[in-house]
Amino acid sequence: MELSYDTPSVSNSNHVTDEDNFEKVNYAAGKTVLILGASPDQLPLYQVAKRAGAYVIGADANPNSIARPLADQFLLLESRNAEDIIRMLDGRTLHGVVSPGNDSFHETIYDLAKHYDLPNPPSRDAVNASCDKGFFSSRAQEINVLAPTHCTSHDISVLREFAKTRQLPLIVKPADSSGSKGLSFLTALDQLPTAYEKASSVSPTGLVIIEDYLSGEQFGVEAFRVNGRCVLSAVSQRGHTGPPDFLVTQHKVGFTLPELLERELVPTIEHIANALNIQNGPLNFDIIHTSDDRICFIEMGARLSGNGFPALVRETYGVDTQDWVLRLSLGMKIDVPGDFLRSKSYGIQQVLKAPKTGNLKKIIGLERIKEHPACKQVTLFVGPGDEVRTFERTVDRLGVVLLVHEDKMLLEQGLAFVESELSFEIEDTCQCEEAGVMKLEC
Repeated sequence: MELSYDTPSVSNSNHVTDEDNFEKVNYAAGKTVLILGASPDQLPLYQVAKRAGAYVIGADANPNSIARPLADQFLLLESRNAEDIIRMLDGRTLHGVVSPGNDSFHETIYDLAKHYDLPNPPSRDAVNASCDKGFFSSRAQEINVLAPTHCTSHDISVLREFAKTRQLPLIVKPADSSGSKGLSFLTALDQLPTAYEKASSVSPTGLVIIEDYLSGEQFGVEAFRVNGRCVLSAVSQRGHTGPPDFLVTQHKVGFTLPELLERELVPTIEHIANALNIQNGPLNFDIIHTSDDRICFIEMGARLSGNGFPALVRETYGVDTQDWVLRLSLGMKIDVPGDFLRSKSYGIQQVLKAPKTGNLKKIIGLERIKEHPACKQVTLFVGPGDEVRTFERTVDRLGVVLLVHEDKMLLEQGLAFVESELSFEIEDTCQCEEAGVMKLEC
């Protein structure tokens, strides 16, 4: 069955123009953009690019990717190697290449930008910091920014010796993979072999990092730099599943932040961006406000965030960072406000999860949710008849609900309404051992 979703409404007050002041629609007509990845995290950029009139080439290893129907041409990728992609493009001219919500393609974008002489190519340090969590933490410490003490290696014995010197618990994860894929919460040293295998199995290169676990409140940061100036730093209070996986379940924007973040976060982001030679484009960070009132930078990506965070920024700040990214990739100017952007309303992006694994039969309460005054958008990644799984990986999300309102009480009422009224009717499945497939239980 074809996946269903609602097309996001775009309400951005800060549009961009080139020197000829072209129209806001069809500004990318005649341009070809390659979007690496076609999952829910890349879907909004496909929609923005199509609305802008670009010829869109999508690329993903999954032939059933949710964004594939929006692509004018689709590359079924078996490789992240730029040379392989260039061969697949077979001489077609590219004007831009992007991959929001995904760290897997930073190196590919770097190589493609050089080959096609594309505008606003990423710096070498930005790629390294995005692709290697150990590189970022080490570089942060070099410039006096707090980051976890860590060890990165392909060799489990090296990681074990490091772990013996540190206080438990520790975090083990792939050093070069995004999201919470392959993450383990290590509470005993005898758990390391299992954690190592879990992390290395989802790392493109088998590189594993082990680092100190710092307790505190988790935040996500979506920043944007234009001409060497940070014009936006949207900070999200994160809901998550906690140990051992720390999967993101919620973003909250516009709420009161700790005074330390209000005072020191943006100057520190500017410091990091300068050190990594990031003059233009998005940056996202995972940070912790520690129990002893410090800001610890866990990891970063020189890209837009996933989990629907850009949509939340669009509705609360009034700017479309997906549109900004597309324009930068095509070498077009961004007309940014003179003042630093502040949130104009409260917003919550809520992840929808299945209560159990099975086949989705019915979605209950969807229309009632859409009628709530705080509901801005419901995006579904599945539909009736699809197999769904309990929330053990980011890809297990059923969808997201975007709630935004200037009245905080009404917003929180909307969240309670989603939690009480929206449900998923799921038929049980059983494992058919002889056939090795899932089938409906009789």
